[in-house]
Amino acid sequence: MKHSKISKIIKPIKIKINFSLFLKNDSFAFFKSLMNDEVFLNFDGETYSQNWFGIGIKHKFSNTINLQLGYHNISLNGGANFNRIVAGIAISTNHTKKK
Repeated sequence: MKHSKISKIIKPIKIKINFSLFLKNDSFAFFKSLMNDEVFLNFDGETYSQNWFGIGIKHKFSNTINLQLGYHNISLNGGANFNRIVAGIAISTNHTKKK
């Protein structure tokens, strides 16, 4: 098998690294504040790929229901920028009794 045929079959390996920073503040009794920043690096082409930044608050209604509200920004290499308001309800399906 010639080298040219092998290079068509085997695609180049792409490596991406994701650095994450998550901060949580429990100083308020009613709400928890959240902040995260994720930077995506790519070693195939340009190094900087994208950055995800988020900030918000979280409230625990009960042991099974949490509400989260916040802002999320996604910045992509090439200038694209997405701004979003994020709202979510998390319902735990773990109904086992704690010992």
